[in-house]
Amino acid sequence: NFSSTIFATSDNTSTEGNCGPEMAAFMANNDMVPGLAGSTVTTHAVGFSVDGPGSEYLQRVAESGTGQYFNANNEAELNAALDTIIGNTIVQSGQFTNFSIDVNRGTFSHDNRVYIPLFQPSARADWGGNVKGYFIDNDGLKDINGAAATVDTDAGVQFADSARSFWSDTVDGNNIETGGASGDLVPAGRNLYTFTGNPYGVGGAGESLTTNTHKLDKNNSAINASLLGAGTNKAELLDWIRQQPLGDPLHSNTVILNYAGNERVVYGMTNQGFLHAFDASLPRNYGDTQGGQELFAFMPKELLGNIRYLKDGGSPDEHIYGLDGGMTPWHVDENNDGIVNGSDKALLIFGMRRGGEHYYALDVTNPDNPKFKWQISSTQSDFSDMAQTWSRPSLVSVKSGPGTERVLVFGGGYDNSVDDLHVATPSKGNAVYMVDIDGDLIWKASHLDMDYGIPSNVTVIDSDADTIADRMYVGDLGGQLWRIDFDDVTNAGSFEVTRFADLSHNGYRPFFYAPSVSKEPADDFLSIAIGSGNRDNPLRDMSRGALLMLEDSEVDKGIPSSNFSTIQLNDLTEQHGSSSLSPADPKGWYINLEPGEKSLSPVIAIEGALLGTTFRPTSGATMSGACGSVASGSRLYAVNISDGGAVHSIIQSSRLSPNSISIDLQEAGIPPEPAAVFPAGSDKIQIYVGNIKTLEIEPKLNRVFWYSK
Repeated sequence: NFSSTIFATSDNTSTEGNCGPEMAAFMANNDMVPGLAGSTVTTHAVGFSVDGPGSEYLQRVAESGTGQYFNANNEAELNAALDTIIGNTIVQSGQFTNFSIDVNRGTFSHDNRVYIPLFQPSARADWGGNVKGYFIDNDGLKDINGAAATVDTDAGVQFADSARSFWSDTVDGNNIETGGASGDLVPAGRNLYTFTGNPYGVGGAGESLTTNTHKLDKNNSAINASLLGAGTNKAELLDWIRQQPLGDPLHSNTVILNYAGNERVVYGMTNQGFLHAFDASLPRNYGDTQGGQELFAFMPKELLGNIRYLKDGGSPDEHIYGLDGGMTPWHVDENNDGIVNGSDKALLIFGMRRGGEHYYALDVTNPDNPKFKWQISSTQSDFSDMAQTWSRPSLVSVKSGPGTERVLVFGGGYDNSVDDLHVATPSKGNAVYMVDIDGDLIWKASHLDMDYGIPSNVTVIDSDADTIADRMYVGDLGGQLWRIDFDDVTNAGSFEVTRFADLSHNGYRPFFYAPSVSKEPADDFLSIAIGSGNRDNPLRDMSRGALLMLEDSEVDKGIPSSNFSTIQLNDLTEQHGSSSLSPADPKGWYINLEPGEKSLSPVIAIEGALLGTTFRPTSGATMSGACGSVASGSRLYAVNISDGGAVHSIIQSSRLSPNSISIDLQEAGIPPEPAAVFPAGSDKIQIYVGNIKTLEIEPKLNRVFWYSK
């Protein structure tokens, strides 16, 4: 309503100036190019040495145009404002990890709510981000009003301009930093914590973060210049970080935990350096905008020194990293009901990726009283080979003496001082670790040829179906695949490390993601499928991307037989979409991707098909910063896992022709891995890539539901 101008005074009641906000609002809410969906205009405003009514007017113009208003009083502030505006204009919003979705234990189907980590690249070194929620049904993502949440545009699939996500008071559309969990932050009431004590001597039940010693507050005397940086103003920095919206969750996943009383908490991490806990108990139905409040946020003390750089904007060529790794929930579910209640315990274990060489564990049994449990660092003698913590720990049950216990398994990491050279070079991170619930080392892999970093997750399987894990598979940055067999973890002699494959073929073929392991009923081997590509620098063409499947005929529990030999690339058959393998008795197949095309996310095996996404930068493309906008394309490959051929007999889709093994995706940028969704009331498996339902699969087996009274 612009019925009266903001310049109006008792002596001047004209409405001159109203057209500015009105025009900005019109351009922001209507397509400017007829017939081109999404061709709206966002209006930003900068007030340079403007105060009072002038500043208020410009702010109103920006708000009406769904843009941002910046107040600048000097050249540096003006440059920073323009950098932010230009950065947000030239790059697209992004999502590298898939949404998180819970499973209904009563129906064995997925819940109808998803939670999506989103980031907004910028010309600044600190990027904006958010966590947003949407409903999901057989037709795809839906907003709070039940309308389609996404729309096709010339720029790819985006959130519809009219969409309104969970927890948002107004329509937030494709504006990543508006609404969502970030829009519900209340600076004055935030519970911000760090841990100022000795992280290696906590032990036991952990130490509460809610005490004054660990509050991230200007009145906490335990936070000093050695943590924040020499010459910094503690009060200014900590007051500033309290008022900031969410940072970017660039590579981090979100985790859902359900608590007694229908309480649900979604945990997410950002490069701002925080692990956040959001109340996701609501909404449960369309039309409800409740929920999304931040319960607490934790920043490790190793990242407190980043706050000054975040505040200053840092260098545009160097993205600031904080908590950017994977996160694993560890629920000790005493009554096996899937809810944290009674005498249960719940831990979150998380790494930093490029943020550092540490893993942390928080006890979140009571999200209103989080506790610091333990920390693992490369400075400890047991973990001296550990590099940047890229690997998300796998939680598995193993044999331990006469009984069993649950343990964490993770790769050694990524050594940026060596691996950034983008060649196969011996480096730190060349290890696989197994630790217990207290973070103490149980076992570490050792092999003469294990020279290269292992940034990927580790695939752990139970080869004899007795519910106890006994084998691992993992790849490294030198193009090798490792098989690790074990029995009783209390006996180091029961571990046997085998170099399963060497696929480098005199070139650089790095594996950044864990293999998918499966077995088809008609096959007498395990399918070990993996994709290769340089995830650290997607635009470099120094590596040859490929999708590969290797046959492990040593299926039974135990170490490989004496006649086993390491698989080489020339032992595999190159496939081009045909449906037969040759020569006779091959050890698997591979599909060479186009020059520059790379597999930059995990592959999945489902219903006899292997699904994997790829990234295809345009020849000669460049990007600013870590992951800015770039001319590119992406694909979803769908092949028969047994022979690498077409899967028209498995997947029925109008987008996948009978003889085709891939489809072009509708969005630019690096796509996340495919995700399988089992909607309630549907007999189809839905395959999502990011926020887009891409394929449907008819399952071979029918799900049978039963209820007990």
